Amino acid sequence: MRLRYAALLTLTLFAFLHSSVQAQNADAAEQFRAGSTAFQAGDYSSALNDFEAALAGGMTGPAVHFNIGVSAYRLGRYDRAHQAFEIVARTPTMAGLAYYNLGLVELQRNDDTAATAWFARVAPATEDEQLRQLASARLAELHPLAPPPERKWIGYAALGIGHDDNVALVSNSEVLGISDAEDNFAEAQLAFSVPLASAWRIDAGLTAVNYQE
Repeated sequence: MRLRYAALLTLTLFAFLHSSVQAQNADAAEQFRAGSTAFQAGDYSSALNDFEAALAGGMTGPAVHFNIGVSAYRLGRYDRAHQAFEIVARTPTMAGLAYYNLGLVELQRNDDTAATAWFARVAPATEDEQLRQLASARLAELHPLAPPPERKWIGYAALGIGHDDNVALVSNSEVLGISDAEDNFAEAQLAFSVPLASAWRIDAGLTAVNYQE
């Protein structure tokens, strides 16, 4: 699935960049055209060499760097691809494209954390809805939503005995005619929580205290 997405995007963008490239001199332009031909023929090694030669010959702008990145990516030269796409990202109108492909590079380098960071930067950087959807799909693939926890019922029961040194909970200094009273007691507690439909639960509790006298 990863490679299919990569091919879809990089081939589309390659055609776009090839149609809009501008060269500083005829030799660099010829190298770029040779790289385009080699790339379309599936000869990515020759394409990369030609694009690098065009760059060395004075070609400027993000197009040549992008095609270097794509060719290097196809050859598994991910460090070179990463370097090229980072340069492309400096052009605001192409930043979203570059971020997406940087994410693809990190996936191939098995760095899901870095890939997530690049894919998350795509949507704010582009108005291209298709590109946003691709990035969103990548993020969902990397971080699928966890299933909701299983809803279980919970119960609690306890028995205890004790001694109360002030059964009335008042002091004889505050209420005339009532003195402190002590007694032994037994206590039972019961509570439960049961899930209902949707997000609702029903909770209930009962406490009983029985004094000896």
